[in-house]
Amino acid sequence: MMAARVQSSASFTEHGRISTSSAGFSQEEEEEEEEEEEEEEEEEEEEEEEEEEEEEEEEEEEEEEEEEEEEEEEEEEEEEEEEEEEEEEEEEEEEEEEEEEEEEEEEEEEEEEEEEEEEEEEEEEEEEEKKKKRRKRRRKKRGGRGGRGGGGGGRGRGGGGRQGGRGGGGRR
Repeated sequence: MMAARVQSSASFTEHGRISTSSAGFSQEEEEEEEEEEEEEEEEEEEEEEEEEEEEEEEEEEEEEEEEEEEEEEEEEEEEEEEEEEEEEEEEEEEEEEEEEEEEEEEEEEEEEEEEEEEEEEEEEEEEEEKKKKRRKRRRKKRGGRGGRGGGGGGRGRGGGGRQGGRGGGGRR
């Protein structure tokens, strides 16, 4: 059918006209093909742009994730530091308590030593008093001392004076 049409139009028109019409037909096809190619290129460019955007979004997401991880790590480090500080404070408190206990023990020991010293002093004083009492008792039993010449009697008054008088009267 197409061939018949071309022949019928060729019968009414000149040879050059036919050639131009056939050339026009091929130019239209070329233009359509060029348009299609341009559209395809545009689509490819759009796809590439979309892919680039997706890649950028993925990169941004990765960066955000990295930032979040860094923040988490920083928080963990801060928590660890706080824990370490708390432990150090507890250790210091324990050391202070131990020092206080040691000081208290030392004070108690000193107090005990002082008490022991006081007890010893009291015992020594008591012994001295006992000795003094014993001496007094002995003197009473022995009687007073006589003079140069006289000897001492028993319990009672002292002996005679220088001339050697009688001794004091003792208990009979």
